[in-house]
Amino acid sequence: MEKISQENKGYGSLKDEELLLKAKEKDNEAFQELHRRYRKKILNYVYRLLGRYELAEETTQETFVRVYLNLERCTAENIAGWIYTIARNLAMNELKKLKQEQTVSLEETIFDGEGKKILLIDALADEKTVEPDARRKELENRIQGAINSLPIKYREVIVLCGIQELSYEEAARILNCSVRNVAVRLFRARKMLKELFFGKRS
Repeated sequence: MEKISQENKGYGSLKDEELLLKAKEKDNEAFQELHRRYRKKILNYVYRLLGRYELAEETTQETFVRVYLNLERCTAENIAGWIYTIARNLAMNELKKLKQEQTVSLEETIFDGEGKKILLIDALADEKTVEPDARRKELENRIQGAINSLPIKYREVIVLCGIQELSYEEAARILNCSVRNVAVRLFRARKMLKELFFGKRS
């Protein structure tokens, strides 16, 4: 069966706004390109909130079903924020259903690729500290445990700004709060994690 890649058809070079317009006109290739661009980010975002990979996959799938069914509601100025907001709302619903959260001890540090001890929080966005196979799995569990230890409003800003490196402005739109509120939450979240590692300083 002949398969024509999206790149060959030129979709990969289009801006999100152009893809949105085409998707609204029922161009499935354009929607598939939007899905390709955002699926990994949304899956990572939802997984960090929920802490369960299979549930995160289901929630991500449902996110893009809703994106497709509600394309007309999306504006070109806020495509990414709109997709994240749908994912966030679905994730919040799933969190309400979860009775227990997985936690791990945050007292230990980890070793980076050069054998130096570093804080777990400093490894969150640094892929170079993550090694393959069993060590990668172990580190992933500990990272997720650290994130799960935070109240949800702090967990969200760590995921959005600390891991996914969204700007304060983008995070504020997704969380429906002020930029200052995002900054305050992020500061407090990082402080909480440091206190969990080292204890409160007098």
